Amino acid sequence: MKLISYHSYHKTIRKFLDNQLVYQKFEYKLELYKSGIITYSDSFPLHTVLDISFKSFTNGEGLVYLHTNRGLYSYYVKAEPKEFIREFKKLKSINKRKR
Repeated sequence: MKLISYHSYHKTIRKFLDNQLVYQKFEYKLELYKSGIITYSDSFPLHTVLDISFKSFTNGEGLVYLHTNRGLYSYYVKAEPKEFIREFKKLKSINKRKR
Protein backbone atom coordinates (compact mmCIF):
# COMPACT_ATOMS: atom_id res chain seq x y z
CA MET A 1 0.00 0.00 0.00
CA LYS A 2 1.44 3.33 -1.08
CA LEU A 3 0.75 6.38 1.07
CA ILE A 4 -0.76 9.16 -1.05
CA SER A 5 -1.04 11.89 1.59
CA TYR A 6 -1.21 12.39 5.34
CA HIS A 7 -2.08 15.09 7.83
CA SER A 8 -1.34 15.22 11.56
CA TYR A 9 -4.12 15.43 14.11
CA HIS A 10 -4.03 15.75 17.88
CA LYS A 11 -5.93 14.08 20.66
CA THR A 12 -5.94 15.25 24.27
CA ILE A 13 -6.83 12.81 27.03
CA ARG A 14 -7.73 13.89 30.54
CA LYS A 15 -7.07 11.54 33.44
CA PHE A 16 -6.53 11.65 37.16
CA LEU A 17 -3.05 10.87 38.42
CA ASP A 18 -2.38 11.11 42.17
CA ASN A 19 -5.64 13.03 42.65
CA GLN A 20 -4.64 15.60 40.03
CA LEU A 21 -6.19 16.16 36.64
CA VAL A 22 -3.51 15.58 34.01
CA TYR A 23 -3.76 16.29 30.30
CA GLN A 24 -1.87 14.09 27.88
CA LYS A 25 -1.53 15.17 24.26
CA PHE A 26 -0.94 12.68 21.48
CA GLU A 27 -0.20 13.26 17.82
CA TYR A 28 -1.44 10.87 15.16
CA LYS A 29 -1.84 10.92 11.38
CA LEU A 30 -4.75 10.74 8.99
CA GLU A 31 -3.30 8.60 6.21
CA LEU A 32 -4.78 8.51 2.72
CA TYR A 33 -4.25 5.41 0.59
CA LYS A 34 -5.86 4.27 -2.67
CA SER A 35 -7.99 1.88 -0.65
CA GLY A 36 -9.10 4.34 2.04
CA ILE A 37 -8.21 6.44 5.07
CA ILE A 38 -6.50 5.08 8.17
CA THR A 39 -6.31 6.78 11.56
CA TYR A 40 -4.86 5.63 14.86
CA SER A 41 -8.10 3.93 15.89
CA ASP A 42 -10.14 3.48 12.69
CA SER A 43 -9.92 2.60 9.04
CA PHE A 44 -12.37 3.76 6.41
CA PRO A 45 -12.55 2.10 2.99
CA LEU A 46 -12.59 4.81 0.32
CA HIS A 47 -16.10 3.99 -0.88
CA THR A 48 -17.45 4.63 2.66
CA VAL A 49 -15.98 8.16 2.90
CA LEU A 50 -18.50 10.50 1.32
CA ASP A 51 -16.64 13.78 1.87
CA ILE A 52 -14.00 15.58 3.94
CA SER A 53 -14.48 19.10 5.24
CA PHE A 54 -12.55 21.52 7.43
CA LYS A 55 -13.81 24.06 9.96
CA SER A 56 -11.17 26.58 11.00
CA PHE A 57 -10.87 28.42 14.30
CA THR A 58 -9.62 32.00 14.56
CA ASN A 59 -6.09 30.84 15.46
CA GLY A 60 -5.72 28.80 12.24
CA GLU A 61 -6.32 25.47 13.93
CA GLY A 62 -9.53 23.59 13.38
CA LEU A 63 -11.44 20.37 12.89
CA VAL A 64 -11.31 17.96 9.98
CA TYR A 65 -14.59 16.15 9.45
CA LEU A 66 -14.78 12.77 7.75
CA HIS A 67 -18.31 12.29 6.44
CA THR A 68 -18.81 8.54 6.18
CA ASN A 69 -21.68 6.13 5.77
CA ARG A 70 -21.05 5.21 9.44
CA GLY A 71 -21.42 8.81 10.65
CA LEU A 72 -19.34 11.92 11.14
CA TYR A 73 -15.82 11.71 12.60
CA SER A 74 -13.88 14.79 13.72
CA TYR A 75 -10.14 15.31 14.17
CA TYR A 76 -8.43 18.31 15.78
CA VAL A 77 -5.68 19.72 13.56
CA LYS A 78 -3.12 22.52 13.93
CA ALA A 79 -3.27 23.61 10.27
CA GLU A 80 -5.67 23.44 7.36
CA PRO A 81 -5.29 20.12 5.49
CA LYS A 82 -5.54 21.59 1.96
CA GLU A 83 -3.29 19.03 0.27
CA PHE A 84 -4.89 16.08 2.08
CA ILE A 85 -8.40 17.15 1.04
CA ARG A 86 -7.29 17.90 -2.53
CA GLU A 87 -5.70 14.45 -2.88
CA PHE A 88 -8.82 12.80 -1.42
CA LYS A 89 -11.11 14.58 -3.87
CA LYS A 90 -8.80 13.70 -6.77
CA LEU A 91 -8.82 10.04 -5.74
CA LYS A 92 -12.62 10.01 -5.38
CA SER A 93 -13.11 11.56 -8.82
CA ILE A 94 -10.80 8.96 -10.40
CA ASN A 95 -12.79 6.18 -8.73
CA LYS A 96 -16.10 7.66 -9.97
CA ARG A 97 -14.82 7.70 -13.56
CA LYS A 98 -13.87 4.02 -13.32
CA ARG A 99 -17.46 3.00 -12.58
